[in-house]
Amino acid sequence: MKLFYNMFNSILFICVLVSSEQPADFGKKQQTFCANSQLKDEQCGGYCYKIVKHLLQYVASVQTKEQQYVELLEKVHVLDISVNYMEETIRDKQMQLEMQIELNNIHKKNAAITKVLLNEKNRQLLELQDQIERYKQEKNLESLDKSLNGQAVQSEVLFKNKNSLNLISTEKCLHSKDNSLDDKREKVVKNLETISTLHSMDKYLSSNCLDKSNDIYLLKVPGLEPFPVLCDSTLAGSGWTVVQRRKDGTENFNRNWQDYRAGFGDLRGEFFMGLEILHRMTKAQSHELFIHLEDFHNETRYAHYNNFVIGSEHESYKIESLGEYSGNADDALLQHKNCKFSTPDRPVAGKSNCAVLYQSGWWFNGGCYLCNLNGQYITQNIENPNAIEWRTWHFRPLKFVQMMIRPTK
Repeated sequence: MKLFYNMFNSILFICVLVSSEQPADFGKKQQTFCANSQLKDEQCGGYCYKIVKHLLQYVASVQTKEQQYVELLEKVHVLDISVNYMEETIRDKQMQLEMQIELNNIHKKNAAITKVLLNEKNRQLLELQDQIERYKQEKNLESLDKSLNGQAVQSEVLFKNKNSLNLISTEKCLHSKDNSLDDKREKVVKNLETISTLHSMDKYLSSNCLDKSNDIYLLKVPGLEPFPVLCDSTLAGSGWTVVQRRKDGTENFNRNWQDYRAGFGDLRGEFFMGLEILHRMTKAQSHELFIHLEDFHNETRYAHYNNFVIGSEHESYKIESLGEYSGNADDALLQHKNCKFSTPDRPVAGKSNCAVLYQSGWWFNGGCYLCNLNGQYITQNIENPNAIEWRTWHFRPLKFVQMMIRPTK
C-alpha cells in the first residue's frame, strides 16, 4: 500500500510540471487567471484529477481485494477448526468401536463359561438320575433276596420231611432247587457288591433334612420327582432345608415367572429353591420358617415363624400362613402375608408392577415391600431401595441372607 502512495505523489508532481509547461501567452493569461487563488486551485485540480483518476480506481480495487483476502483467511481458519473437530470425533468413534469389540469378546467368553457350567449341571443331574435307578435296583434285589430266603426255608422243611416222601425224587428236586438258589444268590451278591460303594439311599429319599448334616441331599415329596436340596445345620440347629441364599451377587435374581417356579442358581452359592417345591413341601406337612440376616457391619439378626405355608400356582404361590413371629429383626414379613408372588413378566393384577420397579421376584404388597430378600445385591453401605432389605431392622443393603424351612415337631 505504501508503494501506491509513493506513485500517487509522483503523479501529482508530474501534474504540476505539465501545468507549468504551457505556452507563454497562456502563462500570462494563467498568471492573470490564477490571481484569484480559488480559481487557480480549481484549475490545478482539474489537470491532476484527469491524471490520477485511474490510479485512484486501481487503489480502490486493490483495497477491495485485500479485504476479500482477509475474509478468505478467516474462512480457512474456520475450516481448519472444523477439520480438527472432525478428526477428534473420528478418533473418539474409533476408541468406542475398539471398546465395543472388547465388550463383545468378553460377552463371548462369558457365554462359553456359562455353557461349561450348564454342561456341568447336566452332568450332575444325570448322576442323580443314575443314583435313583441304582436305588430302585437295590430295592428289587432286597425283594428278591427275601423271596430266596423264603424258598430256602421251604427247602429246609422239605429236607427234614424227606423220610416221609420219596427219597430219590425229593433229593433230586432239592438238589435242583439248591443249584437254582446258588445261582440266584450269586447274582444277588454281585448286585450288592455293585452298589456297596454308594452312600445309603435313605438320605436321597427323605422328604426333609431332619437328622442330616450340612450337605446336599436328594429329597422326595408327593407330586414331584426327586430333587436336590441344601441342608443346613450351622445357623439355627440341624434339620433345616435352605429355600434361598444371597451371599455375593453372583446370581441374577431379576428372573421371570418360570425361573422362580422351577428354581435357579447354585446350591453351593446363591440360589432360589423354586416356588413349586416350596408349595409341595409346606403343604405335605407343617413347616417353620427361619430367616438369617447379616449386614455390611457384620451384625446379624433373625426372624422365625412357626407355621409357614405357601399356596399353589393357581393362587400365585401366595403366603397363606406365617404363624407366630419371634426373633430380633422385628416382623417385616407380616405385611406380605396373603400377598401373591409376582415377577417382572407376571405382575399382580390391580397393582403397580413392583417387580419391574425393583428388578426382582417377591411377595410384593400394595406399597411394594417392607422386606425384599430377592432385590439387587448392592455392596455400597448406603440406603438403596433396589437392594436386599429388611426395613424393620434398617434401610441399608444386606450382605448375607438365608431363608430355611424345617418340619415342626
